Amino acid sequence: TVTTWATGVEQLRRQATAAGIAVADHLDTTQPFRDRGFFTAKSWMKHHLQLSGAEAYGRLQEARLRRAVGVWNNALAGGQVGVAQTRLMARIAANPRIAPDVLHDGVWQLLVDAMDVSYVEFERRALTFEALADPIGAAEKSERNRQHRTAIIQQQPDGSWSLHAAFDDVGGPEFLEIFSWYVDREFDRDWKEATCR
Repeated sequence: TVTTWATGVEQLRRQATAAGIAVADHLDTTQPFRDRGFFTAKSWMKHHLQLSGAEAYGRLQEARLRRAVGVWNNALAGGQVGVAQTRLMARIAANPRIAPDVLHDGVWQLLVDAMDVSYVEFERRALTFEALADPIGAAEKSERNRQHRTAIIQQQPDGSWSLHAAFDDVGGPEFLEIFSWYVDREFDRDWKEATCR
């Protein structure tokens, strides 16, 4: 069936990713490329594996997650954790303001979440963990978002209007509540008109 095929391919992808992380880990720790003119594992991987800088950097973050919390990479190699979940967890684990013991304790619950819930829900829980574990970073991010708030409403050539806006973490929910109230009123009015007709 299609489900079996897709699941099998995904398992292979996760296993291959775990193997790639193991290679990056080996390169990062042993640095066998030094005598060949490369100073970092990232530069070696970009050159020999034709990776982008972002991909090479991401693999090295994942390799460091593997060293810090080996059980995560074991779950990836066993096909129990997704590639995207691993990349996000590696980025969080690379945050220097998160204490190693806090990371180690939090990873266990996040590993369970990564295996049991959708990616969207895992992402929400992982980012909440990061914000709680790094309140300074969370405050800086919140301030950046507040400073970058913007809203533009423009009339289009056909007479319609478009709205584009970016909110901070406080303004977004407030706007959603107000906007939803107006959407609900419009729906109620349209519903009454339709039922009368």
